[in-house]
Amino acid sequence: MKKHTKKILTLALAALSVTAAATAFTACGHTHTFGEWTVTEYGDCTTKNREVRVCEDDSSHTEERELFYNHTYESDVCTECGKARVSEGLAFELRQDGTYRVSGIGECKDLDLIVPEKHEGIAVTAVKNGAFWGNIAITSVILPDSVTRVGVSAFNGCTALESVDFGNSVTNIWDSAFNGCAALQEIVLPDSVEEIGQRAFYECSSLVSADMGEGLERVAENAFFGCEALTTVDFGNGLKEIGASAFEKCTALETFDFGTNITRIGDSAFRKCEKLVNITLPQSLTMISKYAFRDCAALKTVEIPASVEVLELAVFSGCLSLEKLKLNEGLTRIRTSAFQDCTALQTVVIPASVTEIDDKAFSGCTALQAVLLGDIEEVEQYAFEKCTQLQYVFYYGTGSSWLGSVSVLKSALCLHYSEERPQEDVGRYWHYVDGIPTVWS
Repeated sequence: MKKHTKKILTLALAALSVTAAATAFTACGHTHTFGEWTVTEYGDCTTKNREVRVCEDDSSHTEERELFYNHTYESDVCTECGKARVSEGLAFELRQDGTYRVSGIGECKDLDLIVPEKHEGIAVTAVKNGAFWGNIAITSVILPDSVTRVGVSAFNGCTALESVDFGNSVTNIWDSAFNGCAALQEIVLPDSVEEIGQRAFYECSSLVSADMGEGLERVAENAFFGCEALTTVDFGNGLKEIGASAFEKCTALETFDFGTNITRIGDSAFRKCEKLVNITLPQSLTMISKYAFRDCAALKTVEIPASVEVLELAVFSGCLSLEKLKLNEGLTRIRTSAFQDCTALQTVVIPASVTEIDDKAFSGCTALQAVLLGDIEEVEQYAFEKCTQLQYVFYYGTGSSWLGSVSVLKSALCLHYSEERPQEDVGRYWHYVDGIPTVWS
């Protein structure tokens, strides 16, 4: 947040402007030509300045005036009276609850806005929908602790806005509140914020870091879509839901900590986060929606917690660097194209709880060499299509009709599990050696 050091020497009574000379008619009936105002007793924001001007033709004729000078600010606090600086001339409207909301720029000329805590002695509690929409001049905003709501499109399109201080009481940042604020570089949300609305920070292309505070529970659809410079996002443990496309195309994002209470990740939430390398999915998570991590080309390691029962359509499709995949007991279904074109994946262990693997679930995993399957009920014909390097299927079941019909699997060596070394066809059975599937020999 920018700090402002200003000494304002403009007179508080603008109507009494100082001129080089002034002409006036006096009670004596003569015309006097007065010179400049001269200070006879200095004042400040708390005591009046005393000034006099003298007739240039007759020095016995004088005029006097008294007026306050404006505050002298350092770091937005007056050094004389201790009063905090606020922006003058902003427009306000009464809300139904009897408090005020700031409704627009009004006659304010400030580029660095400081919204007052009170207007006409009444609390200012909100920023109106669209209050500063399209204002391309303002560069910073400070909200007081009295403000709890930042309205829909409140600062939409404020392309010069670089920083925002949200105060300590904002609970909701509504839809498109800062949409397209291309100069905004950082946000630090207070712990009071519970929800970030749809497209709230959509395509804030200079945004580098976002500290979400401890109280945030939900990030709505497209909230940070296209924030191409965003590298760091910090959440507290209150986060429960990330909406569809919330961080889609955040192409600089490298890591993401979901906390310990998140339950749902929406459609395409992190799609095309091309530098995302590591994610840790907590046990609280129950839903990873379709395309959630599609085309995260740098993602290397994924562990699906036991709390997730279904991996949805193309959820990790196109994760070209994915090398390590751990699927835990509790998973029941792997849907179409879930891991399609994960070309670095070499081994997959399917837990015994999985009953269905849909078409193209692992299609195009060209480095895949080994698959371990439990006593699964159904594997669609093209589930492992184009897995051209697949050599071994370590099968933990008793035999299923799909084994001979699934594309590629029928050309791989299918090995059945046996705890004891078999007497015949030894090379078609496997067992565990130090936890590693191993062909009997």
